[in-house]
Amino acid sequence: MEELRIMLLNAPTSSAPENSNYACFPSINIALLATRVKRDFGENAQVMIMDGSITPISQIKTKMKRFKPHVVGLSALTPTFDSCIKLADFAKNIGAVTILGNDHGALLSKEIMEAHKSVDYIITSDMGDEPFSEFISFLTGERKREEVDSLVYRDKGRIVFNKKKNRSMKNAIIPDLEFFGRSIYVYSENYMKAFEHLHDKRIIPSIINNARGCPNWRRKCEYCSIADLHPNIGRPELFWETALLYYENYGVNLFFEVQDSFFLSQKYIDELIRSKPRRADVLIRQGEIEFMVYANSIHLAQESNMEKLKLLGRKKGECGP
Repeated sequence: MEELRIMLLNAPTSSAPENSNYACFPSINIALLATRVKRDFGENAQVMIMDGSITPISQIKTKMKRFKPHVVGLSALTPTFDSCIKLADFAKNIGAVTILGNDHGALLSKEIMEAHKSVDYIITSDMGDEPFSEFISFLTGERKREEVDSLVYRDKGRIVFNKKKNRSMKNAIIPDLEFFGRSIYVYSENYMKAFEHLHDKRIIPSIINNARGCPNWRRKCEYCSIADLHPNIGRPELFWETALLYYENYGVNLFFEVQDSFFLSQKYIDELIRSKPRRADVLIRQGEIEFMVYANSIHLAQESNMEKLKLLGRKKGECGP
């Protein structure tokens, strides 16, 4: 099989709000796709990732022309969609196959396919790494197009929606931060410029996404632009494995668990407490590593939840059991 050149892009936004954490955390979604492809295809795939939050769009285009990718995958979020389409247009003009993923692509796949001819495919699965790998196997002739999970495409003038499988976070893999190279420390610089006052040491931040879903998944808020809010809980052991791996290999000391609502599953939190390795517990107690989560204020007001947070992230000298 001829080596495939694959470029994975997180499109930039031109309207990042002040005091936000934009460009402060690695775009773990494109690293996850890259990790999956390299695991499944090895030397038969050459993968490059670029994050528009830290790389100007002009530089992305220059890299694209030099790399000459066969496939360009783009993360399509609502705030970045305009730049996403501009990059898709550019990629098509240099002969690449284009494919979109993430929430905006999933929510508006039909409208996007109707309006933007530079978009060849969209993956609508919330867990897009395995479907993307299936898509690559379709391009290499190992799989039929209709067999690719959650793929949207055009066929003889009509838009086709492949069936979407239910995929479990328990089968998740750890995104390899090596794909970012030295760029991992650019996020650290951005974070410190914005939030240095919150810490007493240099922070190297990263994202963990070991669980997904929101308590309002049956009737989501009107303003919510997340495509899939169904509960999907990963293995608690993988959470700790990821944290320790990133800390030991890259010095990451702030982990942002971006689960839609951390208190979705009390059972999962209890399992995180139970499975916390001694090494992680020591690092937390010494203040070497810290964690951030999304949480509803109603849940934070519950004393039992606060006690669980203490058990998960207690530092040396703090009160609690």
